[in-house]
Amino acid sequence: MLIIIMTISIHILFAQKNRNLIRASETLDSIYKFFSIPNSYLLREHYPFTGDFKADYLGAGDNSNKANPYAYLWPYSGSLSAQVAFYESTRYKKTLKAIDSKVLRGLDEYFDKRSPVGYASYVNSAPQSDRFYDDNVWLGIDFTDLYLLTKDKKFLKMALEIWEFVASGKDEKLGGGIYWCEQRKESKNTCSNAPSVVYLAKLYLATNDKKYLIEAENLYKWIQSNLMDTKDSLYYDNINLKGVVDKRKYSYNTGQMIQAGALLHQLTKKQKYLLDAQNSAKGGFDYFFYNTKDSDT
Repeated sequence: MLIIIMTISIHILFAQKNRNLIRASETLDSIYKFFSIPNSYLLREHYPFTGDFKADYLGAGDNSNKANPYAYLWPYSGSLSAQVAFYESTRYKKTLKAIDSKVLRGLDEYFDKRSPVGYASYVNSAPQSDRFYDDNVWLGIDFTDLYLLTKDKKFLKMALEIWEFVASGKDEKLGGGIYWCEQRKESKNTCSNAPSVVYLAKLYLATNDKKYLIEAENLYKWIQSNLMDTKDSLYYDNINLKGVVDKRKYSYNTGQMIQAGALLHQLTKKQKYLLDAQNSAKGGFDYFFYNTKDSDT
């Protein structure tokens, strides 16, 4: 009877995994069906596209005042993250081929040759745009993951190249930390620093170079010292150069610190990191989740 129950459980888990993969595949297909641009590797920012869409979340730069026919780097980079996650789950060769033949060709449109090279927030055929460190961090994480999955050195080369750009966003003002935007060095944000710890931890996994692990631990410590609410182990949004903390809390900031703590625990075996991650997970659950049955809305 136990064997029968275990067999049924395995089949249920397998079916669930397959169902989610089917959903992921259908979602990717829908994105490319509705957001693709004819004769281009680029994507639209939204659907339906009416020709007058303006992305207002950057708040500055020449391109923010114009209609944007193409997605900004931040949403476009999600197509790489999606394909990498899909490849990690399936190891489908066609997914790896799609990354090379479709996603990376589109990404080339954002490549910016200012030194150190990196990716700009908007396509390079438009007026020059700002470069955001957090946008580049996400790409660096994806390329590092691709290298860890494939051992193709071109992906490691790209990951290391992007890290040079991200590292250029760090200075000793406020005792360290990475800025949010290269052209607006006004604040150091959790969204650029927390994923950088994850990035560094993965670079250590990819290269076995201890300098990345040391830097990951140092940056983690800086974030906790400057941006953590010690009452609930959640993380504030940013600190400006006057030392004023913007105390808004977003789930993605705390989420990245949970992943950072889990990775550092895995790499160092230090219990502190695991405890940090658990405390932030509990704090995040209490702060960001609510029971819809008890809600009036």
